[in-house]
Amino acid sequence: MMKYGLGQVGVVVVMDKAVASGLRRMALRYGWPLIHLPTATQAAKTIGRNRVDIAVVHMAVELQQAVELVRWLRMTREDALVIAVASPHDADVERRVRQAGAHCYLPQDDEVSLERAIIAMIRQEPLRSEPNQTTATHSRLKQDEPTRGRTARQGA
Repeated sequence: MMKYGLGQVGVVVVMDKAVASGLRRMALRYGWPLIHLPTATQAAKTIGRNRVDIAVVHMAVELQQAVELVRWLRMTREDALVIAVASPHDADVERRVRQAGAHCYLPQDDEVSLERAIIAMIRQEPLRSEPNQTTATHSRLKQDEPTRGRTARQGA
C-alpha cells in the first residue's frame, strides 16, 4: 500500500464518470492527476504504461471485466490503492470484489464516502469495518461512520 502523504499521490484512475466528477475537487485540492477511463480494457492499457496510485473501479455492467481488473491491479501494482465502488450494493459483487483483492469496497458511489476511504487509506489510519466483513486486505466503509481512527488494511 502507499507509503506517502496526500500531496504525493500520482495518477488516480476512475472508471465511472459520475465518481470522476465527484473526485475532481479532491484531486484539484491535493494536486492529483485524475484520469477517467470508462472501461476495464482502457484502464488496464493506461495503467500498464503509467504510475497509478489509486484506482477506483466501478462495478457496473461488465462485472467480470471489472473483477479481473481488480485482480490484475493487485498482482501488478502492489502499491496501488484499489477501491471497488458498487451502486447499488449487491452481495455477490461484494464477495467477488473481496476475492479479487480490492483494498476497500464501497456499497454506494457517494463522493463523501469515497473521499473518506481514500484519505483514511493513504494515511493508513484504522478503518473499522462492519462485523464479520473484514479480511486481512480489505474492509467495507460504513456509509454513516467518520473515518478517524480506521484503516483499510487491518492486520497489514
